[in-house]
Amino acid sequence: MALTTEFHCRICRIKLNMAQTRKDLRGRVLRKGESQRRSDERYVYTYTDPIGRRKYVYAQDLVTLREKEAQLMKDQMDGLDIYVAGKATVNFVFDSYMSLKNNLKPTTKSNYLYMYDRFIRDTLGKRNIAEIKYSDVVQFYNHLTKKQELRWLMTTFQQVQSSIKMNGNANRD
Repeated sequence: MALTTEFHCRICRIKLNMAQTRKDLRGRVLRKGESQRRSDERYVYTYTDPIGRRKYVYAQDLVTLREKEAQLMKDQMDGLDIYVAGKATVNFVFDSYMSLKNNLKPTTKSNYLYMYDRFIRDTLGKRNIAEIKYSDVVQFYNHLTKKQELRWLMTTFQQVQSSIKMNGNANRD
């Protein structure tokens, strides 16, 4: 009876070890999120984006998949995954940009923030960057030039224009 129990425990340990390490068809150990499809032998990396949706990255070989994983991790650390998802607003892009601008003088930075908050944040800033067309930016630009307070402040106008250009990911029609 002791032999059968010992034999049974070895089988359980072997099954447990097999469950802990997944391998591809060539016997290489796969990391968390990695798998290999048997149908076409392509490698797949599965992850959840910041919005909570399941995403997939495919590659023909494991080395390429891991390079794509590394780039994906780097982009996520840089906050770029939200751009790919198309959910980034102009405000998000501007705030990200300004957080990286450490070489500006404090007065220049505060002036940029003031102008952006005053003229862009509550209007064009709330829109998704992927949805903005070139004509939208031109129309917004023309609207700002027609305002009375901007007619006499040409420097203000140039600052607003540079704020729009900083977020210049607008698509041309």
